[in-house]
Amino acid sequence: MSTPHMLIIGAGVAGLSAGCYAQMNGFDSHIFESHTIPGGLCTAWRREGYLFDGALRYLVGTGEHTHVYPMWRELGVLPGRGVHYYDEFNCYEGRDGRSLHFFTDPDRLEDHLLTLSPQDTLHICEFTHALRDLGDFDLPLDLIPDDAIEGLNFGRIMLEHARPLIHWMDISVCDFASRFKDALLREAFPDFFQCTPPDFPMLMLLMTLAQMGARASGYLLGGSLRLAESIAARYQGLGGTLTYGARVTNIIVDNDKAVGVRLADGTVHHADVVISAADGHATIFDLLAGRYVNDDIRKRYAVRPKAESIVQVALGVHRDFSDCPPMLSIPLTQPIDTGGREHYRLTLKHYCFDSAMADPGTSSLTVWAEADYDYWQSLYTDPDRYAARKASIGQQVIAALDKRFPGLATQVDVVDVATPVTYERYTSTWHGSIHGWALGKDKMRSMMHMGMSKILPGLGDFYMIGQWVEPAGNMQLSAASGRDVIEMLCRKCKQTFVTSEAEAAETSVHDA
Repeated sequence: MSTPHMLIIGAGVAGLSAGCYAQMNGFDSHIFESHTIPGGLCTAWRREGYLFDGALRYLVGTGEHTHVYPMWRELGVLPGRGVHYYDEFNCYEGRDGRSLHFFTDPDRLEDHLLTLSPQDTLHICEFTHALRDLGDFDLPLDLIPDDAIEGLNFGRIMLEHARPLIHWMDISVCDFASRFKDALLREAFPDFFQCTPPDFPMLMLLMTLAQMGARASGYLLGGSLRLAESIAARYQGLGGTLTYGARVTNIIVDNDKAVGVRLADGTVHHADVVISAADGHATIFDLLAGRYVNDDIRKRYAVRPKAESIVQVALGVHRDFSDCPPMLSIPLTQPIDTGGREHYRLTLKHYCFDSAMADPGTSSLTVWAEADYDYWQSLYTDPDRYAARKASIGQQVIAALDKRFPGLATQVDVVDVATPVTYERYTSTWHGSIHGWALGKDKMRSMMHMGMSKILPGLGDFYMIGQWVEPAGNMQLSAASGRDVIEMLCRKCKQTFVTSEAEAAETSVHDA
């Protein structure tokens, strides 16, 4: 097979990554993006001088010592970008006046937890011992090996930390939290992450904190949109073609092979290979009309839990939150209904460590809360009621925060409310789901085994990438997904996979 001309649907992190590696390997690629900006769910938006981020809180692989760092370098994301490393990731305020601070240093965290609850010494030390065990655990770049060499490397890395991985894989955060005698610890641990299922794996909490403590994961200054723009610039700099405002309506198939796409404006573009980095449900059941599925795929989309749909309330305030923990969970005196879901807590995030988000002395704040997609989709048919409900939730959040931070209500410059329908409209994600599949224990087991196939049964010259086929649906794995599919195509074309322009030039000289 000669080097193919490929079309890529979607300029999210996965699609952009696939495009970059396609160009590095001498393939001719064209990305179609329905929005006017890159990034997909890796996005942010500016309102009256404030930048509100809809995705990034930390990025795996910011440390030069990690397996993932070279990929971010190849994609033009690192180096050259500042990274903020958390000393404290989040804080949970209890109703009894005490607070639990999730420090990223295991020793400091252990001292803090033992001070809060000496009676829980056994389980606290078990927890912090695991953090130290996993402190040097560096996840491989590709969690789903495709050949023998990748499989051996993957097995070696996992074997070195087999004991903690096996021990913690099937324990949920809720299960572990129930072992504590102290009420604050029992409540706070399940609240470490937002929008997670009841069986969220304890192993993910441990790996996240351990990576932060080892300075392997940090917040990339500039946020989500700048990250996406960096990869888009890298792609175009490599000679790739990126067309915005181009919505794909059909994947064209001939003799059970993908041969091109049709856009909403009626134009048709032909290709040797089609790669979809778009929403999984839309790709399979809309763009391909459900023709290439099996029982496993049908069941997956019918039964497997999706990540939660959310309402995001973003505030631009004339107040400096630098002295507050970067993420703060506070109890409410009155619940807030975000549309089919009542919340007795709010988790507030600020970005004062990033000057790109707001001017000095001001703060960009965001609050995420789970919401019911069907409720908002129904309400969206009545624009006046929809707008009024959004405004009401915004005001309820402001009133609740004003009780915790007196005077805040008078300091609000901007209010921006995004609903599940907002996420769906701008990113085309199924039901506004922010992370693909919900990461429960079953999904964790899938992470550590074969994952999901990038091909569909009976359809040739077609691949799916991104958060609907990768194990955890995060940015690192989405980018690795795009890299991986080009490596697969290189093997199919019997050519050496390369990861930079210099390597590509050197390889072409040797091949000649």
